[in-house]
Amino acid sequence: MKKLIRNLTDSGIIYAFGITGSGASLKLIAGLQRAGVEYYPVSHEAAAAFMAGSCCRDGISRAAAITIKGPGFINLMPGIVSNYYENRPALTISESYSQDTPLFKTHKRLNHELICQSVCKAYGFSSDKGVVSRLLRKAQKDPPGPVHLDLVGDFNTVEDNSPKIEDKKLPIDKQYIHILKEYLQNSKCPCLILGSLAARLNFDWNLIKVPVVTTAAAKGCYDETSIYSAGVITGEVTKFSPESSALYKSDLIIAIGLRNTEVIKIESYSVPLVMIDNIGLDLQEGFGPDLLIINNDLSGIFTILLESLASKSWGADILAKQKYDIYKALLSEQWLTAKAFNALQKNMVDETILVLDTGFFCTVGETIWKAKSSNLFCGSSIGRFMGSAIPTAIGVSISSKDNPVLCVMGDGGISPYFGEISFAVKEQLPIVFVLMTDGRYGSVAAFSPDDVETERAVNIGVDSWCDAIRGLNCEAIQATNEIELIKALNNWKGKTVPLFIELPFEPEDYARTSIKLR
Repeated sequence: MKKLIRNLTDSGIIYAFGITGSGASLKLIAGLQRAGVEYYPVSHEAAAAFMAGSCCRDGISRAAAITIKGPGFINLMPGIVSNYYENRPALTISESYSQDTPLFKTHKRLNHELICQSVCKAYGFSSDKGVVSRLLRKAQKDPPGPVHLDLVGDFNTVEDNSPKIEDKKLPIDKQYIHILKEYLQNSKCPCLILGSLAARLNFDWNLIKVPVVTTAAAKGCYDETSIYSAGVITGEVTKFSPESSALYKSDLIIAIGLRNTEVIKIESYSVPLVMIDNIGLDLQEGFGPDLLIINNDLSGIFTILLESLASKSWGADILAKQKYDIYKALLSEQWLTAKAFNALQKNMVDETILVLDTGFFCTVGETIWKAKSSNLFCGSSIGRFMGSAIPTAIGVSISSKDNPVLCVMGDGGISPYFGEISFAVKEQLPIVFVLMTDGRYGSVAAFSPDDVETERAVNIGVDSWCDAIRGLNCEAIQATNEIELIKALNNWKGKTVPLFIELPFEPEDYARTSIKLR
């Protein structure tokens, strides 16, 4: 056990979350704390995996979630699946039977390896340093993702479930470079699309002065307060989508790390599309690029792009009009989600990290809230995993202690892990939990028939969560307008404790806001 603990700390693990048993997991947790690793007990194992994942949201493995075998391991699955979708290289560790344990020993027995195969990049069981380091290397290799370690004996096997990618640097085909330069030379109005890969690359995208859009998973990797920021694309095109303004008026689209996993719907473009990535693996299927460049060393390509785009600044006026039209359409209405997000951003400090759950409000939040950098936003941007926000926000707060965190969820997102708010209270985390509520699963109800049979399925049946939240020793306030929201935020500023704010909206009005965006 001492060897495993040393291997984990030597490999960069500095946070641990979980629920312990009385055996190996307890010894591991105690040993990690003695070694200086911060351990946080949670109420549900899935929350531990969500929290560990959010500590690794930049693609660097620094956190683990620890449980018992069997049921404890299975309870990790929602968090592991979310980490798989969101490319977060968290390590999960469970007690387990060793391979040579007789089959008649069945108490809490489960084939962890078989279950890991579809959602973990690699699986291993050992206290050998080579196994721990190999697991974490696999976890961080693009695209990043979760890995699992079973606490058994001294076996030293790693089952690698990730696609095989060549490590050596490959030269870029000179013909591709020639074609790329030709596209750039002939373009007067190029546009950039950045996927989550762009947030993990060591490159200053803000040097580029042409219209730039990002996927939701890459939100903030280009400063969204810039006059050249064109917003977030999802593939669902409406009047106010970036596809209807900057992308529509460009004559060349260059996509860096744009992958079919990061959009809801793939839309073809009427102008040439150049896609650049460091891996293939069918992630570009469906886009039909005119030029596809796949290489694991893209620094030369970026130099070419920067040199060419430096003389092609355009689009600021188009983007200014787009933003004006969006704000006019969304902020001129009565008290709804857009006005709430606008008030939240104006009345929280610039260093606030926004954590979003999924729902109608999420689309509005991704549009209205402006992130200056990718580390100031964290959402379920690929998986759209309802209920992930509360544990994710807690993990974000723990790993970003100098930043207040704003966690926004809807009716479907609060109930799965609302009990973890007591964790935030105990740890005195500066998190503002905001519930935007219409009393139902709004994004489902808006497209459901209005009859008795569906009413029970789409309505939450909870008038207010404030009393339940107060029962967790967290201050809870209901705000029915902008003035009340701003007052609540001003009273909270400077405090190192969580605050819960409930924002109720009329169901029919609530449903209308995101229709303009998707």
